[in-house]
Amino acid sequence: MIKNSYMINGYPLTTGKNCMLASIKNILCFNGINITESDLYFICKGLRYSFNTASKTELISDRFDYDCYQHIVENISTYFNCNMLFSKKMDTIQIEELLCNDIPLIILMDPRIIPYNNRVLNPVGHQEMHSTVLYGYDEKEQNYLVADATVSDDNGLISALWTSIEIPFLHQNATGFFYITSVFNKNYSTDSIKIKIRDTVTEFLYPNNSDNVITGINAVKMLLNLVYEEDYIEEIKFLFQAYFIPFFTYLRDSLHHFNNQDGYKMELAKEKNKWDILYYKYLLKLKKKIFVGELYNTMNRYFDNLTDLLYKMLCDWNKQIDNENHK
Repeated sequence: MIKNSYMINGYPLTTGKNCMLASIKNILCFNGINITESDLYFICKGLRYSFNTASKTELISDRFDYDCYQHIVENISTYFNCNMLFSKKMDTIQIEELLCNDIPLIILMDPRIIPYNNRVLNPVGHQEMHSTVLYGYDEKEQNYLVADATVSDDNGLISALWTSIEIPFLHQNATGFFYITSVFNKNYSTDSIKIKIRDTVTEFLYPNNSDNVITGINAVKMLLNLVYEEDYIEEIKFLFQAYFIPFFTYLRDSLHHFNNQDGYKMELAKEKNKWDILYYKYLLKLKKKIFVGELYNTMNRYFDNLTDLLYKMLCDWNKQIDNENHK
């Protein structure tokens, strides 16, 4: 029976890094799965970048593919043996029925129009969507209750927020809904996460390209080439902050699954610091003048340093996994 108002009791809200992964993490936690966002990143193949060289669209975001929802749904559903479903449109009755059955929903919406978004630097492109979670509703106030794990400012600072969105506004502007109706596998092991980390990085470093689509490190290299084109600098600022720089933190936080990774953690921290300085001093606030050629060379040098480190780490992980398999 649908009530006039309902709130899912005990829904958790923690601050995340990526809006979709943080939302999934909190929903899985509500379903009894204590998992980190970093491990989810690798379960979902977070480095699955691709670039469509045949596309003539103006925006990079319409050619550079990342955070693909199809892959997220497929990988989450397979790994946890759960029913993760997507619907492009849902009416009020459908949403309220799910909420009354204690099923929270992830909604997709253009971040530029979200009422509580105060950013100036916002993403553009057809696939730039923000994910947040509905955990209740109040028909009298005409509001959905919202738990947003990744409210970000232009400096990259992220916080979590309990808030609300008007029901008519959401139905007018939401572009998709995700929800999990059941979870059959509530356990995950270190050994399985090792494989996911290894496989994700392997596919990134050794991409499979088609005639018109390049992937992995080649896709990022193509993105770096666009630094020379001034029209794209605003998009590149956002893409690196939202989809590339978080990788350092995700990898660092998941390295504990392998043995003897302290040295790699230190090297990874040094590389991240270089990118942070580049982003905050040059790309974001432009405190110092830097020529386009110098910026291009610097970004490529930093990226080559990172991939060299990943090759070394991958070699070590393969040895550890092989040794475990032969015990």
